Amino acid sequence: PGLPAPRGGGGVSGPSRAVGLMRRAAEREQEFWLRMGNVISDKGTRVWKALEGHLEKYLELLQERAGGLRDVESLQHQNTELRALLNQYLGSRINEELQIPPTQII
Repeated sequence: PGLPAPRGGGGVSGPSRAVGLMRRAAEREQEFWLRMGNVISDKGTRVWKALEGHLEKYLELLQERAGGLRDVESLQHQNTELRALLNQYLGSRINEELQIPPTQII
């Protein structure tokens, strides 16, 4: 009476219809991925590969700089410790007993 006609038509039902639908879905998926494989042109692919190579070199440079900064921090810390030791040695009472105290030379 007022029911809509089944989609796909042809009167095929059951397992053979399911197989046909699955086959068509697989074909559509394959077509989709073939189209997606051609979205970026060869020139675009070369540009992206060049960009990737340069970004890898830039990353390497940044990592080297980070290592250099760690070295600088370490040297600054050592410098602070050495200054403290030098001030401690220069302020020691033993220096007053020397004929030429180091504080007179510096």
